Amino acid sequence: MGVREQISKDNRTHPTRDNARDIIGALSPSNFSTTSTPEYIKVWGGLHTDSSATTLSDHFESSARYDADKNRNQNWNCDLDEGITIEFWFKKDSYSPTTEPFEVILDLWNGETVGSSDECRLVITTAEIASVPTMLFTLKSNGASQTGQFVITNSSSWNHYSISFKNNSTTTQVLTYSNGEELAPVASMGSLFSSFTGRINGFIGALQDEFQAGNGSVGGGKLSAQLDEFRFWKTKRTSRQIKLNWFNGIGGGANTDDVQHQISESISNSTKVSLALTLQILLFSTILDA
Repeated sequence: MGVREQISKDNRTHPTRDNARDIIGALSPSNFSTTSTPEYIKVWGGLHTDSSATTLSDHFESSARYDADKNRNQNWNCDLDEGITIEFWFKKDSYSPTTEPFEVILDLWNGETVGSSDECRLVITTAEIASVPTMLFTLKSNGASQTGQFVITNSSSWNHYSISFKNNSTTTQVLTYSNGEELAPVASMGSLFSSFTGRINGFIGALQDEFQAGNGSVGGGKLSAQLDEFRFWKTKRTSRQIKLNWFNGIGGGANTDDVQHQISESISNSTKVSLALTLQILLFSTILDA
């Protein structure tokens, strides 16, 4: 059962613009915990084959393959000139700053050497900073790195969060939302970040590799929280689109792409991560909805 059916709108809290204002240039995430039992969801960027196929031709014909005429590209495509948006429901009963300082919600990475000018990465984390639950987002590309953050209100209850990134002529702008409400005026990441190059893979719930040299590890920063209805958009969603749809399903109806995947999977093998996924790739050019 999705969280939309578990709770009503009246139970949401909306951080005020003053106490939830974006802080750009915030402290970069550090001191990720390590683990001997990694738990995360890996989503390949593509292009990949249909694992259920029984013949070579079906493996290819049913795959998520590049097709410019149908606007197909890799699943985690991060073209910052077009913009990207990440949305998810989040609930975390408590924080443990000593044993689990920074926990990872999403790590998108092109696999290039950490800290190099070729590295492209977007990492969304959560932590308790000065006793305040906080969401942090770090963007890396073309040798530049910047972190922003915003305050989480009522983290022990289900709330919906959205973060969008898009380049303008001089800088990369970011907008954050809680339960459809914009948290702060447009903020600047301080630099104009390049669109990501190479194949981008994604981990939901842990790091793919160290965050910085000597900081973090594969599977580190394991998330101890609940996520639902995770969505990655290959475009910047407008404030109106987010406000009208944060509590509703997206897509449905006829699909203009002849490749359609509907995958349902429940993962709840420990108290560390509980994720209910319904993956519907309705338009490869626009949305990865989990």
